[in-house]
Amino acid sequence: MDTTPPSSSLTELIADVTRGGCDARAALYQHAYPELKKLAHTWLYRHGGTTHLQATEILSEGYLRFIQTGDLRLQDRASFFALASSIIRSVIFDTVRRAHAEKRGSGQLTALDTLIADSVGADDVSFLALEQALLRLEALDPRLAQVVDMHFFAEMTMQEIGDTLGMNEKSARRDWQKAQILLRTILA
Repeated sequence: MDTTPPSSSLTELIADVTRGGCDARAALYQHAYPELKKLAHTWLYRHGGTTHLQATEILSEGYLRFIQTGDLRLQDRASFFALASSIIRSVIFDTVRRAHAEKRGSGQLTALDTLIADSVGADDVSFLALEQALLRLEALDPRLAQVVDMHFFAEMTMQEIGDTLGMNEKSARRDWQKAQILLRTILA
């Protein structure tokens, strides 16, 4: 993630969104779109096309979810990208779940163990297992799940995560290590 100071225009747009400006959300998303698209491309590249998605599809669905999000309390660039990472994650996971439901022909979402038993592709199963693990982590410790979202999906640095969550970099790094350990345990 780019660590250069946020542009005044992005800062102004975030302030407009927080004040509830009419078209502020659309303007903010449009302004941040190039960086969001870069994040989505990077994420898709790292995961070798596991989701059968394109970055523009992720961002289009993400935009709809962003516009429909309730009251937003964005403080700065980092808090905006933290929210965006959470939205991107939910779009990707929802898409994978829908694809599995369609493969099964029922239109219903199925449990992970059913998918494994039915020999669904290993990449998709591991992707769904990751989603389940993240949901369990979120139930155990929401802050650790936020750290994973910000680092894994938005590629934020530990310093940016710490600033966003109101902790120092060392605490953010410790939370990241703790989250990794818990996720490995959950996935084992």
